Amino acid sequence: MRRQRRDVRHDHLLSEHAQALLEGDEARRQYLRLLAQKDPALLALMDVAERLQATYRPVHPSPQFRAQLKQEVMSRVRQRHLLQRVFTSRSLRMYWVWGALASIISVAGGVGYYLHRRSQVA
Repeated sequence: MRRQRRDVRHDHLLSEHAQALLEGDEARRQYLRLLAQKDPALLALMDVAERLQATYRPVHPSPQFRAQLKQEVMSRVRQRHLLQRVFTSRSLRMYWVWGALASIISVAGGVGYYLHRRSQVA
């Protein structure tokens, strides 16, 4: 039970330390290091986190890059909508064409059947 409580305390201290690093809260970071003073393994983990945080800074894209990316995305969305409209209108036209052809064939079949029956009666 004591080991589990200690692990929970370590997890909590490391989590708080990481949050202080992310927020840039130097006073809280130092306070958490003081709390971890009795455990060399915990201090070593905090050191590693601090070195990593100092080495790897977040990179933010430039406003020009963000504007260009937004423009490209919007352009592709417009192209996709246009293609979708073209294919939709084409497919609707094709349905009309096939429907008209089916109607003509149906009427022609009916007329042919009528003429055939008429020639047999006469």
